[in-house]
Amino acid sequence: MSNHFTDVGFRVASEADLSPWIARALREGKPYPTPSGRYVHWSADGRSELWVQCNPAGEVTGVNPHFAGDGRLNVSLYRGTEPSGIPLEGSFYAWAAPEEDPDRPGLYPFLFDVPDYERVKSRIRFPETAVVQLTAFAHELHSFRDEASYHNFREEHGIQFEPESFVSSGLVLAENKKEEETESTAVITGRVLSAETLTGPGEVAFLHCLVRTRGGTVDMVADPALPDQQPEAGGILQGAFWLSGRIL
Repeated sequence: MSNHFTDVGFRVASEADLSPWIARALREGKPYPTPSGRYVHWSADGRSELWVQCNPAGEVTGVNPHFAGDGRLNVSLYRGTEPSGIPLEGSFYAWAAPEEDPDRPGLYPFLFDVPDYERVKSRIRFPETAVVQLTAFAHELHSFRDEASYHNFREEHGIQFEPESFVSSGLVLAENKKEEETESTAVITGRVLSAETLTGPGEVAFLHCLVRTRGGTVDMVADPALPDQQPEAGGILQGAFWLSGRIL
């Protein structure tokens, strides 16, 4: 069964499977001290990453995957949040493409998790413009050969999303339910600039696509079996995603 770790090529089906990867990351990775402990960043191939969280006693308190891709979004960061109450685990609220809409803070607001949150937050002064490399981990993914195929799908299913659109489903759901806790999720539609099948550190194949969406470009990663057909450059991708971002 796929998960965020298999989405970037780690062979992880249980907590027991994750332990050897954490141990390797702690041995070989680069530590980043913070007021609440430290992060250890490890990547065997420069693309699929693990970010291990450790408390001041050196105990592992968490680990998150990320993918270092070529996607870029200009954003205006306006708030940080630590939903779990753990300073090492956090997210940023942001407006995408603040330069493109003179009447609003940006094209749309969204929330994304940050694998080195506390390390980055210490240098942020809200609101602050930044460039984000955003990786979208697919929970659901539909692939269309071209815009005409996507248009037919929209007509058949009554879907309103344009070929380049970005909707923060986490913010929408939280607002509708009047909840304070928000998930870093989005429904994204975009044009495929490049598509490739990669093999990760655990010899697990995964899809990586660079996609142009509203406001910029995003790296999408997924289990190769998830889309109904293989993505190709020039096609359209649409799906539901968890968002992980690095501030560049």
